[in-house]
Amino acid sequence: MIMARYLDDAEIARFAELTDLPLSVHRFSEPTSSSDLQMAKSFLSEQTPTFIQPLSEESIAGYTLLEDIYGKPAPVLKVDTPRSIYGQGQATLRYLILLIVAVALAFSVVIMLASNRLVLSPLSQLNDNVNDIGKSGDPSRRVPVTGRDEFANLAGAINERLASMEEFQHELRTSEKKYRVLVENANEAIIVVQDGLLKYANHKAVEITGYSKEELTSGPFVDFIHPDDQQMVVERYFKRLQGEERSPIYSFGLSDKEGNSIWVEVNAVLITWEGRPTTLNFLSDITERRRAEEEINKLYQMTHDILEKAPFGIFVIDGEGTVEYVNPVMEVISGDTKEQLKNMNVLELPTYQKLGLVDKIKSALQGEPFFMGSVEYTSHYAKKKSIRNFTGMPFRDEDGRRKALVFVEDITGLKDASLLLQSLVTAEQSPGSHPALRHPRTRDTSGYNS
Repeated sequence: MIMARYLDDAEIARFAELTDLPLSVHRFSEPTSSSDLQMAKSFLSEQTPTFIQPLSEESIAGYTLLEDIYGKPAPVLKVDTPRSIYGQGQATLRYLILLIVAVALAFSVVIMLASNRLVLSPLSQLNDNVNDIGKSGDPSRRVPVTGRDEFANLAGAINERLASMEEFQHELRTSEKKYRVLVENANEAIIVVQDGLLKYANHKAVEITGYSKEELTSGPFVDFIHPDDQQMVVERYFKRLQGEERSPIYSFGLSDKEGNSIWVEVNAVLITWEGRPTTLNFLSDITERRRAEEEINKLYQMTHDILEKAPFGIFVIDGEGTVEYVNPVMEVISGDTKEQLKNMNVLELPTYQKLGLVDKIKSALQGEPFFMGSVEYTSHYAKKKSIRNFTGMPFRDEDGRRKALVFVEDITGLKDASLLLQSLVTAEQSPGSHPALRHPRTRDTSGYNS
């Protein structure tokens, strides 16, 4: 027996009232213009008898497929209900987002305030303190250290660095003071020249020139150089700047404040001063030495003239016995040339050894003068025979080396005249001598009177 009930509109309305849900029934096979119902039919099947989809932000619909008495899908039951839970969730989500935003803003404000108080403010204060110390240039000042955080550690590290700088500056000032004392009290004039101008001059430079430091450093250095040497000094200065000057030591003349000429010897080196090429110059006053050299040169010239024009032979022997100098008369006496006589070692000459002159010359080189008279001598090269007087005098040269000055007097003519005179006297005193030899004038000429 099959029992059935018509599922008409009244029955559907009663079901809707009982469930308090808006119900509607639609034939599965009948066409419909409702888009949501068409979509639901496309999803409903015997395997999937239920389908749910939202209709809008406010409502949601559920569909279920009912079977007829034959077990075939017949009507579709649709339940349309408000989306109250969804709406509540959306509202809650909005509230949550607003809460998160508010909390984030509050947290940001708190972070900003905290960072300003804990980070930015201490960092700014530290920066200001460091800038103040930097502007003051006083490394003895210190950065305040408060707390035990990283900024305190940083401030401590900065203070340690300042302490190191203070110690370094103290050592630097001490060193500068020592060097300044040395430079200012140096026995040499020290000047610094840059771009053609005197940048520094020590006390000795003031003493030598008579100018004050202000006068020395107020103009070009060339103004203080003697006019005769200005071109030479300027050329060497520019060559030194270009690295072409090879000899750093040379001498030139200065003009002091009174207009007097001063000779100085300079030792110049190229340095860098305030990032620019500069010459550091050490000047020694050699005026007295220069005058002494001039006097020595005059004396040397005078001595040389005396030796060259002496009426007797002169030669100079060094400590090894080598002839260093021969005057013109010595060439005449010996018949040997100056070139032959110079660099001859007299200690090795057989003739000198035979006559005993080697021992005499050695004694002169040891400081003992000697004289040997009437020595019959034959010259080494020309083989010229003569009778000589040798006189040896020891002396030392400018370097303190022992030498001997030997004077040679050719007495050959005197010896011949003496022999002639002796023969005349003998002839006059002999019986039967020639009357002319007894003539008064002859006797007067010979120097004898009977």
